[in-house]
Amino acid sequence: MLEQIKNLKRENQDLRDLLQDVHLMVIGKSKSDFGLMEQEIAAKVSSIAGGKKYNALEWQFGDINGEQGR
Repeated sequence: MLEQIKNLKRENQDLRDLLQDVHLMVIGKSKSDFGLMEQEIAAKVSSIAGGKKYNALEWQFGDINGEQGR
């Protein structure tokens, strides 16, 4: 059981490292070319890879009090 936990922790760290690499190489270089959905996904990836807090309210564009958000 302890060995399984150890393996899962190692896999988790490997995935976080890979995500950080993807964030730096792919998202960091072409973020300006992204549409709105891609920018939201990039924000989610940044929150995990970079330790930034993801705020879902920043990406809410619904009708608020009869007025269009952003």
